[in-house]
Amino acid sequence: MSDLEIWSELHSDADWVAPRSQSGFLSAIVCGPGVDEAPSGFLPLHYGSRKQPLTADSSTSAEIIAAHFAVREGAPILLQFRELQLTSHRKWQTQYNY
Repeated sequence: MSDLEIWSELHSDADWVAPRSQSGFLSAIVCGPGVDEAPSGFLPLHYGSRKQPLTADSSTSAEIIAAHFAVREGAPILLQFRELQLTSHRKWQTQYNY
């Protein structure tokens, strides 16, 4: 059995609806045996949802606006955990779930 690793995650999503799309994000601390295995713990830290300030021309544009909203609102909390060395250092990843 391997040691548990602790890392931070930031998720975003958008619903594309004219005239204004909806954005949402969730920042969380996750623990588990590793990246390739299922996490054993998930602690939500901060979340938010709101109408997008811009009119998106496509679902891709809505997702990009949502990602911007997530990074602006959720990343500072996750970076504080990293500075306190409470989570492991990982590269920023972008994952698309369709």
